[in-house]
Amino acid sequence: MESLPLMLQCALLFLGYALSKYLWTINLTVASIVIGITPIGSALYTFIVIAATIADNYPFQTPASQILRSLSRLNNSCNRYVA
Repeated sequence: MESLPLMLQCALLFLGYALSKYLWTINLTVASIVIGITPIGSALYTFIVIAATIADNYPFQTPASQILRSLSRLNNSCNRYVA
């Protein structure tokens, strides 16, 4: 069940890509707006993931931030044993 939000977020990104590609052949103005909004949404999502990875008490936790946080903790614990 924890992978469902990640799949929905990927589907939303693919929808923006497919919609912009489809609209490019129909209307360049509308396609340009969709192409402009899609990276803004991706940048906001990236910011949320990074902020949630850094702060444990961030209100918008995503599956990607939880995975990155666990990988960073694993990396830190491995570095302690190596050093």
